[in-house]
Amino acid sequence: MGYTQSEVAFLLEIHCRGRISRWEQGICMPSAENLLYLSILYCTLPHELYPDYLKILKQNLVVKKQRMNDKKGK
Repeated sequence: MGYTQSEVAFLLEIHCRGRISRWEQGICMPSAENLLYLSILYCTLPHELYPDYLKILKQNLVVKKQRMNDKKGK
């Protein structure tokens, strides 16, 4: 969308643009509120901002559901 990190930080009222950089690098994740702000700002769905992370979460949930079902079956 052509925004600089400083502009995104200003729009989201974040005082340190370094936080935006850490989000971009995947070092940390934005809060739920900031994730929604980002999705609005970039005209996309929240899950589309972090597709690789979404895959990991889905895989983890599949494993946990399988464990839960295994415990129920015993």
